[in-house]
Amino acid sequence: MHSAGPIVVYVGMGMAVVASLSITARKRNLWHAIQSKFARQRRQSHANCMRSLSGTTNDCSSMTSPNQARKDGQESETKKDRPILIPCVCERAQIDSAQLSTKKITIVQFNILARNLASRTHFPYVIESSLAWDSRKKILLRQLEVLDADILCLEELSDYWTFFKVELGERGYDSVYVKRPSIHVSNWSGEKKQDGCGIFFKKDKFELKECESINFHDTHDRVAILALLRSKHFAQLFLVGCTHLWWNAKKVDHQMAELYEFEEEVIRLCSDMEDKYQQDIRASVTGGPNFPVILCGDFNNTPQSAIYDYMHNYFLQRPNIEGLRDEFRSAYRWYCVNELARHSKISITKEETVGEFEPPHTTVNYRRCWAIDYIWYSSSNLVPSRILEIPSEAVLRAEGGPPGWFERLAHLDTFQKSGREQESQNGIPNSKCGSDHVPLLAELEFTKNSKK
Repeated sequence: MHSAGPIVVYVGMGMAVVASLSITARKRNLWHAIQSKFARQRRQSHANCMRSLSGTTNDCSSMTSPNQARKDGQESETKKDRPILIPCVCERAQIDSAQLSTKKITIVQFNILARNLASRTHFPYVIESSLAWDSRKKILLRQLEVLDADILCLEELSDYWTFFKVELGERGYDSVYVKRPSIHVSNWSGEKKQDGCGIFFKKDKFELKECESINFHDTHDRVAILALLRSKHFAQLFLVGCTHLWWNAKKVDHQMAELYEFEEEVIRLCSDMEDKYQQDIRASVTGGPNFPVILCGDFNNTPQSAIYDYMHNYFLQRPNIEGLRDEFRSAYRWYCVNELARHSKISITKEETVGEFEPPHTTVNYRRCWAIDYIWYSSSNLVPSRILEIPSEAVLRAEGGPPGWFERLAHLDTFQKSGREQESQNGIPNSKCGSDHVPLLAELEFTKNSKK
C-alpha cells in the first residue's frame, strides 16, 4: 500500500484542488484483518441458485425501456420485447411501508469495453463483425437506448467526445466525463489511455449541481467521477459516483488503496455539500441529515472478496450528526432469492452470508464467468424496487466464434485443466451484446426520514 501523499483531484467545473489522503493505522489494521478473514474463508458457493437460474433465456437488446413501462403501465405483447425487471421483495420486506416515497429513479451500471481494449489477443473467440468498433458502438448504443434509464454510469468509456456525448445527447442526456491519464505503461492498455468513466443523466429530469473527477494516486492510471444531481420533478439532491478499479484481483492491496482514495473523496464531498446545501437537504424527500449516495462501477472483485466485504461492512460507515450510520448495500445482493421468488413462495429473514445471493455473473468471456460489477446505494435513504434480470450464461455463450479459434490458443493446456468442454469456451461481446460485460439496472426509491 502506498504511503500518504497529495492526490490531485480534477474538478469537472474546470477548477483543481489538492486533497491530502492519509492511509491511517486504523485502516491498515482493518484491511489486514479483512485480508486474514478471507484468506481463511473458503469461497462461498451458490451453485444451487445458478442451476435454478439456468433456464433464463432473455437476450441483451430486444427490450422496451423500464421507464416507458413505468409511464404507461402497459405490458408488451411478448417477453422478448421488454426487459425483465425483477421485484426486490427481500429488500422491501425489511422496510416500513410508511417510509416509501414513490419517488424513483433508474440507474444503469455498464462497462462498455473501450475501443482499444477489444483486441484479437484478448478476444479470440469473437467473430470480426462483433469485435469491430463500428459494429460494437451501435450495439452498445442500442442496449442503452432500449434501457432508457434516467442515469447511466459507464466505464471503459472511449470515443466520448466524438460518439457517446453526441449520440446520447440527442437522446436527452447531459453528461460528465473523466479520461484516464497516460502516465504509466500497462500490459493491456499500454501507455496512451483512451478510456475513462462517465455519468450521463436525463437533462429534463436532473440538474447538475457539482462535479468532481479523481485521478487515483497509483501506477495504474485509474479514475473516478462524482456528480451531485438535483431532481427537477421533486425536491431531492443525491450523489452519483462511477469508478473502475484496477483489474488484478491478486494484488488486492492496490485495489484497496484505490478504494480508500475513492472513499475519502466521497466523504470530503459529502461533508462540503451537506454544509453548502443544508436547506435543500432538509426540504428534500429523504429529509436529511445527509443526501443519498449511489456508487456504480466495475470493482474487478467477486462477492466473495475482501473488496466486496469492505464495501458492505465498512465503506462510509461513519456516524453522522444524529449518530446514524450510512450502510452501503448492493442493489443486486438478493438477486438469486428475488429471482426464485418470482416463481415460488419463499421466505428469507436474514442474510446468512454477505454476497451469497448476487448474480452468478456480470461478465462472460472464454476465461471467466463471474460477477464483478455493482450498483451500491446508501440504505438509510434508498431502497431498490426492481432490478434488471441478467441473461443466463448459456444465452451469453450461444454464438459461435471464428473457425478453429480454440485450437489456436497457445495456452490451451490451461483450459484442459479446467475440465470444461470446448464448445462452452465462448462469451461476449457478440451480435447482441456490445461488451464483455452485461448492463445492470436498478430502480431505486427514495425513502422518507421518519424523524423529519
